[in-house]
Amino acid sequence: MAEVIRYIDTASSGGDGTTQGHSGSTAAYASMSAWEAAEQTDLVTDTDYHRVLCAGGIDGTDMTIVGWTTGASNYISIEGDPTAPDGDGKNDTYKSSTSYYMKEFTATTGQGIAVNEDFVHFDGIQLRNSQTSGSYDPIIAFGTAGTGATSVMKNCKIDCPNATIGTLRGIYIWDSDRDLTLIANLLDWKHGTTTDNDMAISLTTGCDINLYNNTFVRADGAASGWARCVVGDGSNTVTAQNNCYATFGDDVSAATITASYNAGKQDDDSTGHQDIQNSDRVNEWTDFTTGDWSIKDTSSVLYDNGTTGGDIPTVDQNGTTYTTADIGCFAFPVDGSVGSGLLSGQKLQRVRLMQ
Repeated sequence: MAEVIRYIDTASSGGDGTTQGHSGSTAAYASMSAWEAAEQTDLVTDTDYHRVLCAGGIDGTDMTIVGWTTGASNYISIEGDPTAPDGDGKNDTYKSSTSYYMKEFTATTGQGIAVNEDFVHFDGIQLRNSQTSGSYDPIIAFGTAGTGATSVMKNCKIDCPNATIGTLRGIYIWDSDRDLTLIANLLDWKHGTTTDNDMAISLTTGCDINLYNNTFVRADGAASGWARCVVGDGSNTVTAQNNCYATFGDDVSAATITASYNAGKQDDDSTGHQDIQNSDRVNEWTDFTTGDWSIKDTSSVLYDNGTTGGDIPTVDQNGTTYTTADIGCFAFPVDGSVGSGLLSGQKLQRVRLMQ
């Protein structure tokens, strides 16, 4: 089995994606949509797995991943590039930033990325929903899938900076055969100054989701609103450990949840729950107002109140080792250092096989 690597850089004039260059026939693709259209193949027959490393700034072209043949060992991995020549690939800071590659959705309908193939994974990518009008439109939707299809999102930053428009969601799973595992992601859902039905993750009938060390923050709708983190329809199973939720709405709604060692408003945990009410959200992170989501200090309920083992990650979104059992996508930075955080394709495969 061979690893195929391609590159995307929004500063590139466009090439065949085989190098990180900005010009010439071998230059990086200029957008994710250009990469997808050119590289569609049968990875199973090719006996390959495919990694694409992304760098640059805003990539605002909507796209659908379709026309591939994938398998459990023949997957697609879309990653932030920690080796990008201009240092604008994977964002290893504690909040979203347009200084690094960011897949943005601005249209009034649809989604930024529609994933209509099985075994498509994301690692270290920034995704942003910047809609100024519309309703129920996600930055990423996981659609048509085969039975038992699994995708993994790891180390991603997903946000919605617009605080005025109607109902929005970040991730939408709309195929009942699709399951999703999220590990060490930041979901910064700023929108919600009204009472609209805002949700970071929305689940259709029959799909399930696993959540480990994710951080769900803001979604600052009125207390009577539906600014919720994970929303199902009653048929879904949510497995959750070491996640923190700080929104005005529910942590997890309308789903069967098996959970422990989470921090939020709801106590759905079998053990280890840490309380975060609206009034004390600012006490847990370094700067709740400006969006620095590192753990504030050792008095934060996120510090060393989680669990370890099983599917819990041992390094955080930035590659810093969890030296204590911290809750959320950022470990308490004992030495102040930040690592690369990027998983290789082989490591991502092992994460997937664990699910």
